[in-house]
Amino acid sequence: MVIDSVFNNIDICIHGHGEHVRDWIFVEDHVEGIDLVLHKGLMGNIYNFGGNSEKTTLEIIDLLLEKLEDKKHKLVNVNDRKGNDLRYSIDFSKASRELGWKPKHKFEKGIEETIEWYKKNKKWLEDIKTGEYQKKYKG
Repeated sequence: MVIDSVFNNIDICIHGHGEHVRDWIFVEDHVEGIDLVLHKGLMGNIYNFGGNSEKTTLEIIDLLLEKLEDKKHKLVNVNDRKGNDLRYSIDFSKASRELGWKPKHKFEKGIEETIEWYKKNKKWLEDIKTGEYQKKYKG
């Protein structure tokens, strides 16, 4: 995770050459879509949710380093995963048409909110990495 790598001064690993394209969606938009499916979706139907924000891995890393004001990190290319698709593009027209869903957050605003959340919740991330969070769910 790039944000965690920056926080902990760890080199940033990039699969392949960082040219993979993904459609980025803000978590609140995705959760809203899931909630709509639960309440309005038709049984057996498939609904896709996307953010209309296709970006390469390198674009995301460059943006995060810029917003975190950190230019010193080393990027390390590692072998790409076998079968890793170069591009994932999401067609959410069915969710828009049948559920009235569309993303509410622009990518730029969503990434800023995400960065701020991680800054305020570093302990949460540490608990995930160490497994400490599991103790909270054991009875």
